[in-house]
This record gives sequence, structure tokens and C-alpha cells, in this order.
Amino acid sequence: GAIGEHRKTRLHRAVLAALAAPPAGPPDLARLAHHADAAGDEDALLRFAPAAAARASQFGAHREAASLYGRALCVAAAVPLSMRARLFEGRARECFLTLQFEAAAEAMRRALDCYVELEDRHREGNALRWLSQLVWQTGVLAEAKDMALRAVAILEALGPAWQLVSAYCQVAQLMIADEDPEDAGVWAARATELADRLGNERAAIDARRAVGWVEYFAGQVGGLEKLEECIKLYEAAGVEPEAAITRVVIARTAARFRQYDVAERHINAGLAYCEGIDFDVYRYYLLSWQSK
Repeated sequence: GAIGEHRKTRLHRAVLAALAAPPAGPPDLARLAHHADAAGDEDALLRFAPAAAARASQFGAHREAASLYGRALCVAAAVPLSMRARLFEGRARECFLTLQFEAAAEAMRRALDCYVELEDRHREGNALRWLSQLVWQTGVLAEAKDMALRAVAILEALGPAWQLVSAYCQVAQLMIADEDPEDAGVWAARATELADRLGNERAAIDARRAVGWVEYFAGQVGGLEKLEECIKLYEAAGVEPEAAITRVVIARTAARFRQYDVAERHINAGLAYCEGIDFDVYRYYLLSWQSK
């Protein structure tokens, strides 16, 4: 606190230079980003902060990752649009996971603007699909549905692709949220047909989850079994977060039907996964259903 600002800046620059080439082991990206920011070195901050954010996210420190993406974006006005879009998308994802829904939606809108300016229609459609999820979380279901349908329209014009499967699944999910399992089933079937045509394993699991959710929500036989199978498939594919999300789907639907033994089993397993990481959006959801 007693160090003058000019000297402090010089010291941060010296620390940055020293830490960038440690005598042993890899450099500490988060510390480098901190000292780059404090030294006012925008180039270094843009080099280290996104990498530090990605590493933080990998280890479940999603709140730290959101902060690091935010730091990078403060000095990203002059970087190429494609890089800026990726930074906004990264911040949106990390803010979503840590319940910062409005910040997440704002970041995703900025990413969408970048893709529109770049005339990258695939990424524009996918960004709009993701934005619909974020808008739904802020409580605006009608706008979210409109965005998801616009994403479908953009992506359908570009031909078969995994992004379109994701958009179909998103519309199905929002139709369930709107208490419309009949229409949700139509969209889930579209997702399944397209995923089968593409031969994309991950898209096929996502589509199967959408079908299972519709069937379970509608009280049809086999829906729960499909969802539980998807948990195993996601875990085998190494995407444990999606397995946890599927447990949220089961828990909320089981509780709706007062199948408390099923709900409790998946709530406990989901909370065990979320323990110790900033997976707050689903941890809090599971806790709320556990309380109910």
C-alpha cells in the first residue's frame, strides 16, 4: 500500500517477465494474467487471460474463469472479431454456470453481434440457439422460443450439421418448459432423424436425451430408461457435465410425478458430481428440488 503507482507498475512488469520463464515447470497462467493486468500490458493480458480462463474452467473454477474472460474483454476492442467472439462466448458459458444469467446473456449477445458482422452463419445460428437458453434462464420463455426458432431457420438454410441437431433439441426443451410435450416430441424426432443421418455420436446422445425427456414428461413407458442410458453414454464419452444435466432433467420430472425415490437417487448423484466445483447453476437446481 505504501508503494507509489509508477513503481508498482514497474514491479508488476518485472514480476511478469520473471514468471513468464520459470526455472522449472510450466508458467502459472493465472498469476501471469494478474500481473499483466496490473502492469497495464494489454498484449500480455490477451495472451495469458484466455488461456488461464480455459484452464480454470477445466478444473471447475468457473467463477474465476468468468472473471478472467472479463479481464481479457476489457482490452479486446482492437482484436480480430473472431477472437473477440470466442472471448464473449467463453464468458457467457462461465457466467451461466455460476448463475450470472444477465451477464451471460449480455456476453452472448455481443458474441452474436460479432458473428453477424463476420457473416458466419453457422456460428450465428449456434450463438442464437445458446442465447435462447440464457434468455429462458432469465425468465423470458416467449423470447427464448422465438430465438430458438430463428436459430433453426438460419441453420436449416445451411444444410445438415450438428448445430442444427442442437437447435432442434433446444426447441424441444423450450416446448417442454411451455407444457407442450406434443410439439416437443416433433422437434425431438427431428433431432433424432438428423443425428442418425449425420452419424454424429454426441449429437445422437443429445437427441436421445430430448426424446427421453419428452417421453418421461408425457408419462410414456421407456422415457426414464432412455434418460438413464444417456447418463452412461455421456460418462463413457467423457462429458460428465452433460451427465449431471441429465440428472437434473430426471430429478425435476420425477419430482413432478412424485416419484421421490427416483428423484432422490439422481439428486444425490448430481450433487456428488457438483461438489467442490463452481457448477452452481445445476447444483442450486438440484438443491432446490431436494428441498421440495
